[in-house]
Parts: sequence; C-alpha cells; structure tokens
Amino acid sequence: MRPTRLVTDNRMTRPVFVIKFFAALSIVVSPVDDRFDTDLSNAVDRLKPSGKSIEFAVDFFLRNFKEFDHRKLVSDVCDEYLRRRSMEVDRGIIARRYFLSFRVELRRFEKWFENSMVDEIDTERLEDYLSVGASSLKTWNNRRGYLNSFFRYCERRGYVTRNPVVSLPQYRLRFRRGTAETLSAEKCAELMNFLEDYSGRERTLKRYRGIMVNYFALCLFAGIRPDWESGEIGKLTEKHINFDTGVIHVEPEVSKVNEKRNVRIEKCLADWLQRYPLARFPILPPGFAKMRLDIRKCFEIGYDVLRHTYISMLVGKYRSVGDAAIQAGNSEAVCRRYYLDVKSKGEAERFWSICPK
Repeated sequence: MRPTRLVTDNRMTRPVFVIKFFAALSIVVSPVDDRFDTDLSNAVDRLKPSGKSIEFAVDFFLRNFKEFDHRKLVSDVCDEYLRRRSMEVDRGIIARRYFLSFRVELRRFEKWFENSMVDEIDTERLEDYLSVGASSLKTWNNRRGYLNSFFRYCERRGYVTRNPVVSLPQYRLRFRRGTAETLSAEKCAELMNFLEDYSGRERTLKRYRGIMVNYFALCLFAGIRPDWESGEIGKLTEKHINFDTGVIHVEPEVSKVNEKRNVRIEKCLADWLQRYPLARFPILPPGFAKMRLDIRKCFEIGYDVLRHTYISMLVGKYRSVGDAAIQAGNSEAVCRRYYLDVKSKGEAERFWSICPK
C-alpha cells in the first residue's frame, strides 16, 4: 500500500515531494523496496518528540548533506594542511618551533581518528580526544588552539560545515607569580671557563678551543633567544653587533615578536666578543647541534635557562624591571612576575664580572 497522505502537526504536508524524496533515499539507505513504508513510519515517529515535520527534516538534510566526492579522510587533510603550514615556515610567516609543536599534535590527532572522515568528527568526540593526556589547563588550551586552526582551514575548504572546536571549553588561567629557573653566578663562571677550553667533539670537522663560546655568551649575557634553527640566535650576525654604540640591534626579522629591540652590550660581554671575534668564532660553528646538546646535558641547562638567568641578573644589578623589559623584549608584567628579587645585588655583580681568562 502506497501512502497518499501524511499528516503532521494537524496539517497537510507536501506528500508527492516527500514520497519521491524518501523513495530516492531508500535506494541509498535500504535497497529493499518493501521497507519503504516502515522507514517512513519510523522517520515520522522519530520526529514527533521534536515537533518538526518531514519537510523540515528534508530541508535540513539537503542543506547539510555532502556528496562523497567532496569528503576527505582525516589523514589526507592533515597531510594537506601540514604542507601548507610548512610553506609558511619557509616564508618566515610562522616559527619552525611552533610548526613542529603543531605537527606533533596533528599526527596524534590523525592516529586517533584513523580511517575517519573529517566531517564525521563532532565536538563530543574531540572532547574525548583532548581529555586524554591533557595534564593541565594550559596544555588543553594549547592543543585546542592547534585543532581550532586546523578545523578553521577545513571549514574554509568546505570539508566541514561547521567548526566543532568552537563549542569546546577554553579555560581562563589565573597566573601566579613564580620563580624562573636560573643558573647561579658560580655555575655560569664554571660554564664559561669550560667553554674556553672546549674544542668540540672528536669527530668535529674543525676543532679549536672556544668553538662554542659566542653562542653561550650571547644567550647568557645578552638574553638572545636560543632557538638556533629559526629563532633569534640563528638569525643574528656580526653586522647586528655595534661596538661603537655598545648595542646589539635585534631587528624585526630577527626578533621572535617581530619588533626591533636594542640590547645594551655589558662590559663582560664586550670582553668575550672581542676575545673571541665572530669572524673567527662563528655563533653556529660546524657540528653545532650535537656540541650544544652535549654541553647542555653536561651542565643540566634547560631550554630558556640562559635567558632567564640574563634577565634575573639584569634586574638584580640595576633594580629596574622596566629597563630589563626593554633589554629582553618582554613586558614589565612578565619581568615583575618571574624575575624580580630572584638574584641579589651581590650575586648579580659576580655574574657581570665573569670575563675571559
């Protein structure tokens, strides 16, 4: 028996359109013709609690349905997106360090949703994914940010109809004043003394004493950010250092925050750079990466510890958070939060007295 009338909400709907639509849909959903009546009846029953009509359901379906040819596997979209972001690294639009962190998250995401279509991923599934391994609210926010960028790209490309990350919570963090990890003046003196005698690994192509002095001197006594692959220390050259004015010019293309800053060359740093001129002792000598890793392990130096030490010692010597903020390229709030009263004036004086042998 073929239905000729369908009543919902006590009114006549468009029976011909609905019957034709569900007849066509049944070819995809169920190839068995005699199940059409049952499917139609079930659809009406399922719509009753919402108070919506069959016509509304059809309109919604047509607005949101995507042809299979336009759908994408998560793995394919991840590869496509990472290729585009890699090009941005080459153009200097984003930092390599950020890209590497982003890639780690996206590869984890790709493995978790293996063989899934990107438009099948909803907010609930994303929340389950982010809940695994989110050790802190900051980590949650960071990972959410990576995924938000990814799904915004998917939305622009038409791979998804809406960004499921928008509905995920983003936590507001209350920062508490803490103490940055730093080295003592005595440890810094020991490090620089070691570097003067250090000539590299046995297999280093060109071995000479003091081969790594300038990298550590600039990070420790000028607070240059230590990312050598695409960061400040990797872009800094001899032309940026002006002994006549006593200033290191960190230009926007060198700076992490894309803003120029001038770093005062303290007397001890001038002594190191003149004793080990950059023309003979490059900042990044051949075999640099492995030598740097060896020295960091030997002295247990964390990623930003040299820069933290510089800012703390600068505040300790001059007792000026504002001056330290200008020299380091940080805000006064950050300097006050992490570096104020970390070092005493006496220790700061010992630090700024570290000179070559």
